[in-house]
Amino acid sequence: LEQLSADDVLKTVKAIYNAKRVFLLARGLSEQVAQEFALKLQVLGLYVFANYDPIIMQTIAKQLKNGDVVIIFSMSGATHELIRAAENASSLGVRIICVTCGDRDVPLTKLASLTLYGHRHSHRSFKGADVASRLPLFVISRVIVDYLALYCEEQREKELAKERAHAKRHYFTGHDYEP
Repeated sequence: LEQLSADDVLKTVKAIYNAKRVFLLARGLSEQVAQEFALKLQVLGLYVFANYDPIIMQTIAKQLKNGDVVIIFSMSGATHELIRAAENASSLGVRIICVTCGDRDVPLTKLASLTLYGHRHSHRSFKGADVASRLPLFVISRVIVDYLALYCEEQREKELAKERAHAKRHYFTGHDYEP
């Protein structure tokens, strides 16, 4: 958590909240992180599309529009299919957020407008396969969701206060009267 910037978390929360659509991309074991994250965003009422198929990722990344946000979960930050999808999204000017435990100069971080970094343990139990724990990615996703839930609640309260003030102003007059 020491590597996680509170400012970057808040920027991520606002980007997600203000997005027309949120697209989540992941490959391998990081897909589980993206699946859980997608479900939580849907519970919050957001439009989320998660995809893990490399061919469909490329197709979707070419169809993104202004106002969309792409969030990529990648342990290494160097997964080829994710890099290609990020390149396509970047060429369209779409905001890309990368959640990774990779180094600061991995390809995905160069394409992302914002990167959230987690700790990557140097010990490997399995040789020849990247099966490192995705716990840091889960923790980051949980922090984002927790802050996002609070932010959504604050925004709802502000909207309700505006509606109440409007109703109070118009209750006695029956029309839009601005003193």
